[in-house]
Amino acid sequence: MRNLLLVAAALLSLVSPAWADTSREVTAAFKGQLVVSKGELPQGKNDKETIAKIKKERLPELTGAAGSDVTRRSFH
Repeated sequence: MRNLLLVAAALLSLVSPAWADTSREVTAAFKGQLVVSKGELPQGKNDKETIAKIKKERLPELTGAAGSDVTRRSFH
């Protein structure tokens, strides 16, 4: 039992939380929204520029390609 606890503690020490690399101001600008784009979200020189670039790149709707049984959609 002790060995199991040591292994679990070792694994937990290796795990780190995932953090988005956006500032609080950028995150707050899109609070409560799902931002969907065709590619990765752009970064600007400052928060104001980043917000403007994200607004420009976000998709207003998801369109898909019709398959045999389902519609496929691809997004980030």
